[in-house]
Amino acid sequence: MNFKKSLFSFGIALLMITPSLCAETPARAAIVKERDTVLSKIVADVESRYSAGTTDDEAVWTAKLSLLSFRRDVATTAGEKLKQQEQIVALQEKRLNAIKERAKTGTSDSLAVLRATDALLAAKQMQAELQPEGKKG
Repeated sequence: MNFKKSLFSFGIALLMITPSLCAETPARAAIVKERDTVLSKIVADVESRYSAGTTDDEAVWTAKLSLLSFRRDVATTAGEKLKQQEQIVALQEKRLNAIKERAKTGTSDSLAVLRATDALLAAKQMQAELQPEGKKG
């Protein structure tokens, strides 16, 4: 009898999560596409402002990180998610290196370096979690 109850519970749980496994709806796809477009425009605008000297590199990194994180989160395959996460790791590495250079010249402090290091390690942790089982190590 316990087996039947367990099987029934499993069936109910499966029915509850099935809607989230269904194909993407046209409405959601349109929202995702529009949001990607908006985030891409934000990156382009911030990069333009950076080139003009009216904003700093932190604003550029933040905009790029938002876009890459969004793309990772909406990716439909593990490979796509991993590709976006690899780009996030590369971005965090560049950010950490720039902050370390500023710390050497006294225009940044050790707390900024620690925070950038933490962000890089968090990105690497996520990358490791997204790795296929055979490639983890």
